[in-house]
Amino acid sequence: MKSAGKLLIICFFVLVAFFSLSAASAATYTLHDENDDYYYSNNAENYEVEFDSKSGSIWTENYKQVSSIKISDNKGKSKTLKNKIDFKNYKSKNGYSMYKTFYASNLGLSQIKKVTVNFLKQPDLKITKVKRKNNNYYITIKNTGDATAKGNYLGIYSKGKHIKKTYVPALKPGKYKTVKVPISSYYTKYNKIFNVDYKNKINELKKSNNKKTVKGIKIVKKTTPKKNSGGQVIITRTGTKYHAYKHGNMKYISYVSLSYARQYYGPCKICY
Repeated sequence: MKSAGKLLIICFFVLVAFFSLSAASAATYTLHDENDDYYYSNNAENYEVEFDSKSGSIWTENYKQVSSIKISDNKGKSKTLKNKIDFKNYKSKNGYSMYKTFYASNLGLSQIKKVTVNFLKQPDLKITKVKRKNNNYYITIKNTGDATAKGNYLGIYSKGKHIKKTYVPALKPGKYKTVKVPISSYYTKYNKIFNVDYKNKINELKKSNNKKTVKGIKIVKKTTPKKNSGGQVIITRTGTKYHAYKHGNMKYISYVSLSYARQYYGPCKICY
């Protein structure tokens, strides 16, 4: 019965360790066998923790920033390793990367029992949607991080230059804000780039999701054809109008004099 009780306790800690990965800013891994290993990966992020009673390692790529690592042994003694002192995070536009190995003997510990990885809470601003109505653009910005993002400016670029900026208020984790930006019709046909925190004042988790490009809209100018003052005009076999020039899907056309067309047909509103 005692051994069964111990097994239940171990299973409880293992489950707590697993679910704490996504539920908090710290993840705890408890050694429950000869080796312990956790690995997480998707298309953009990689994160691995593995250790045994003597040593272990932690590796991240394009993931959250590790702030500290606490290593505890079976006698209740522990050692905390800190960012920029015992290891270093390397930042890219897609997140943070780091690698750290540790040995119980070097840390003055006996058999390693538990490893706690703490992540720094950071905001992460993301442009999720851009809508256009006439010359007004509506940009939706969301904070997908786990810390509040302070107020900043959204920059707008077109034709290779900065053309405008608008203020974005502070956003708590999980919150979003849609800002309205009127842009001159001159830029309608050109691509526009919207960049939140374009002055780079916020220490975000990553910057790769701060930009959104909106393609320009091709403008077709309407032209008014010159009226046919004489000579021949176009009629269609089944039509009731005469035309100054071919347009649309006109088939089975023939040419008649303008005077004849005026006598038996009506003028096309597009041509005349």
